[in-house]
Amino acid sequence: MALFHYELGRYDRALEIYDNDVLAEGSEDFRDIANEASLLWRLRLEGVDVGERFDQLHGLALKRVEDATLVFSSLHHLLIVLAKDDAPAA
Repeated sequence: MALFHYELGRYDRALEIYDNDVLAEGSEDFRDIANEASLLWRLRLEGVDVGERFDQLHGLALKRVEDATLVFSSLHHLLIVLAKDDAPAA
């Protein structure tokens, strides 16, 4: 649903859904982290201030910086550490 609002330019609504529904899940599954990271990254590319929303994801990504089993997951973790300007983790 957040992506639909993103496509319509309703960025505030997309962030509201992210905050109230996506984060409420509290999942550490790589697919959920990828979805969260990609939504925040897209919003950021549009110039939307996502605030500190990458902070929680950063902690999760740091747990996985040594993983090398799934490129899809690794690339999304890379987005997160880049969003936090964490060059050593990147």
